[in-house]
Amino acid sequence: MPVFMRPGHGPLLCVSARQFIRWAFQPYGIWTTEDGREVLFNRDYQPIWQRRSGEPPEPADRKEWVKGILSQRWFYKDGTPESQKHARGAAILAEWGVRVPDRTDVEPWRMRRDRFGQLVMAKAPLLTRTETDIMLRSHG
Repeated sequence: MPVFMRPGHGPLLCVSARQFIRWAFQPYGIWTTEDGREVLFNRDYQPIWQRRSGEPPEPADRKEWVKGILSQRWFYKDGTPESQKHARGAAILAEWGVRVPDRTDVEPWRMRRDRFGQLVMAKAPLLTRTETDIMLRSHG
């Protein structure tokens, strides 16, 4: 079973790269703030995308503690089948005009065992560069 390093968190054991994409890069829900900003958040409740009225979406700061939340809505429940969770997250990103990350985008986050059996990053991603690359390609 693959292990991935979640942005801003520790390792996550996933059934597949697709499950990791859904967990870390697709929306689990949306917050609406007092100033009207909409913020998509992932399964770790990290902001991943945001938009203000009349403006295009932009990458959110995953480390931000979003303040002034007026409403919170989830796009699926824990018991929802995995394929439906992925489809719903992809549909929300499409509605926002954001490209759904694919396996090649998340490969740098995959962990491998070294010769001593320790988990190490397959490649050493720079969080901001990798996320920026994903975000930029989604608008291109």
